[in-house]
Amino acid sequence: MLELAPTRGVLAALALLLCDLAAGSKVDIIVGEVGGNVTLPCRNVSLGTDKVDWFKIGNDHPVLSVSWPRWNVRFEWGNQSSLQIKELRLEDEGNYTCVLANKVLDSANPQPQIQLLLTFGPRNTTVSLSPSRILPNGTFYAPMNSIIQFACATNSYPDPSMAWVFSQLGSPPETFASANNTFLNFTLLQIPPSYQGNYSCFVRNWLSLKTQKLTVEFLVYAPPKSPPKCWAETSQAGFLVDLYCAWNGGYPHPVFQWRDGEKVLGQSESSTAGLGSMDQFAVTVNRSHLQSGKQFECRGFHILQQEPQTCTIRTTVPTLEPHPMEVCVSGGNVTLVCLTTSTNPPANFTWLKNLNQPRLEIQPNEKYEITQNATSSLLTIHNCSHDIDEGYYVCRAENPLGIRELDVWLAVHGHRNIVGIVTALVILFIFAIGSITILILYCNPEFCQKVHSR
Repeated sequence: MLELAPTRGVLAALALLLCDLAAGSKVDIIVGEVGGNVTLPCRNVSLGTDKVDWFKIGNDHPVLSVSWPRWNVRFEWGNQSSLQIKELRLEDEGNYTCVLANKVLDSANPQPQIQLLLTFGPRNTTVSLSPSRILPNGTFYAPMNSIIQFACATNSYPDPSMAWVFSQLGSPPETFASANNTFLNFTLLQIPPSYQGNYSCFVRNWLSLKTQKLTVEFLVYAPPKSPPKCWAETSQAGFLVDLYCAWNGGYPHPVFQWRDGEKVLGQSESSTAGLGSMDQFAVTVNRSHLQSGKQFECRGFHILQQEPQTCTIRTTVPTLEPHPMEVCVSGGNVTLVCLTTSTNPPANFTWLKNLNQPRLEIQPNEKYEITQNATSSLLTIHNCSHDIDEGYYVCRAENPLGIRELDVWLAVHGHRNIVGIVTALVILFIFAIGSITILILYCNPEFCQKVHSR
């Protein structure tokens, strides 16, 4: 429990009591609540004596007297000549004494006194965080790096002890400000996310020992720094498409909404405070609702931004880049390439072989190595053989919108064929050099002039 220092009112009352004791007079202290009732006993005369007058020190006339008419209905006689005061007011605070009826107070011979101290509160305590906004559940929030003033006000007498205390789960409480007053504020500059937590205003009336505590939760929010991202994936069923939308890096989580034109396909869940529960959201679309070139939009809503942030995806049938022929040297390796220029969602690739027999799907093994990603598939054939490997290979790219196939012819040549090709290329190269030389000599001006002079 937070310990609050004594207030000025209590210190003043204690100082007055010490002064009275030093002066040789006896002072009893009685505390009364404003609006309540109190009874002041008369100890100056013998018990059972009813004929006494009650004085408030500083007044010339008694507040209650046997010889004076009752001028204040709130003051009444009590048992054993006591004074009863009803519906206490602040002006009733002071020192009282009782004397025998019709006896004049003698300042030179002071009578024992009763000091009546009045108190009320703390009550009607309020807190405010400015500037800030409030969620439906009563939680305060503000953007990161804001300047926030925390203020606490209460109604209490005498001035209570006040303190602002900050607490987080797993950390000890930290006092940010304290004072003896009915109003206490402090300011946080460029507030970081680490300062979100519970802020409590503690108020304690040291005269009545009554306390009041008001706690508010304060959150520090920040929007994502980058726009949302969209992508599509084929579901495990193969005929459904999952549309994903992610918007990371903000606090709290955004709320997502997938739309097909004006139609809402789905919206992420939100808490009672109107905030999303995750940084990513997906909806599933049936193949019957898909067509190539159709556009879907994801809208991301963050509590700190007035307008939603969007991203879009367009679903397309796979489009394959032509690559009709590959050549492999017998005994060597060759890689067949299947590349998509556009597909959304990404295609699922399979390689088939067509050698005068039903198509067989090629499975990775020591002979065949398949490497693929979202946009391409590579089939590497090891130890090429003319009899086994030459022929058509089919790359099939499939997504829920359709199937596309690419035929690749693989020619496998022996080493002698390669030597012949190289020899032919050398002969062609020599022939080309000779042709170019003849053409240059023929077009030389001096050579042409000699020919014409003859």
